[in-house]
Amino acid sequence: MTGSVAAMKAGRTATTGRRVLLVVAIATVAIGGVIVATVPRGEQERAVTAEKTGDAVVQVVVVVEEIDAKRGAMKVRVAAAATGNVPVPPEGISVLADVQGLEPLRVQEDSLTVGEGEGEVRFSRGSVSAYPFDRYEGDFGLLAVRGSPNTLTDVIDSEAVPMSLTVIESSSGFDLDASVGDLGEEVLALVEVSFTATRTPPVLVWVSIMMAIYWLLTAAVVAVVLVTVLGFREWETRHLAWLAAMIFAFTSFRAAAPDSPPIGVYFDFASFFWAELIVAVCLAVMVIKYLVGHGISGTDDADVNTTTADVTTDATDLVDGVEVGADGGHRA
Repeated sequence: MTGSVAAMKAGRTATTGRRVLLVVAIATVAIGGVIVATVPRGEQERAVTAEKTGDAVVQVVVVVEEIDAKRGAMKVRVAAAATGNVPVPPEGISVLADVQGLEPLRVQEDSLTVGEGEGEVRFSRGSVSAYPFDRYEGDFGLLAVRGSPNTLTDVIDSEAVPMSLTVIESSSGFDLDASVGDLGEEVLALVEVSFTATRTPPVLVWVSIMMAIYWLLTAAVVAVVLVTVLGFREWETRHLAWLAAMIFAFTSFRAAAPDSPPIGVYFDFASFFWAELIVAVCLAVMVIKYLVGHGISGTDDADVNTTTADVTTDATDLVDGVEVGADGGHRA
């Protein structure tokens, strides 16, 4: 009867365990599916701003290809072509941009090619030291004029022509917001593009999770060391190997941070540096525990146990060798 009851309890326990595992598996798959479905895939290109006018002669497209926070700049590709709505002047049009490394783009009537070039735009505000909560701001200007000016005087003397402008973001890891300000008086010919770049929500969430993981693992290390030093758990040599491995594992885990930030950013001071320091201190404490409790005195637990056993054996032999006399006295 007792065996049957025990078997029934074991069966119910096994059934409950399988149900719990099934629920956990379903929840894991559901959470994974939601994450995969909601995280941006990165292939999209979106127009962050667009300015159009009906009498535009030239269409200018600025594509932000890459944002390099460590260098404090973003790489852009600028293309210019005739709109086809208004005839291009016989002398052609030159599109000038306040972009480092970009030559003036020429637009001619019935041209077989599109004027295109690449360059960099420097940030006017922002620093990678605030990673992952860094924010960057800047601006650059564009101007479309008739002819082919070679000097600043030629640009000033040239006639500005209206243009349409579109700014497209195709970089990864950043959200770009841009606005266009018309600096011309009558036509959209001289414009200033102001932009703001911030980290995308998935990047912010993942880096925040990384910081939490650092602190959770560090708390686990501290807990293990405390219970060992206080004597609640036995000291083992494998603790030293585990702590040493944690130091190098933390360093390798940092490489998972998006955009590979340089050493010394907010992320490091908020989690990584402290985690490394605390684990290193815990390793030193465990080594000192070993030296003080086992090695410095030259006597370990095995030696103490052997000595105690020898003393007990000698005392037993001595008692066995003593005889009790008739008068209650003792004699050998």
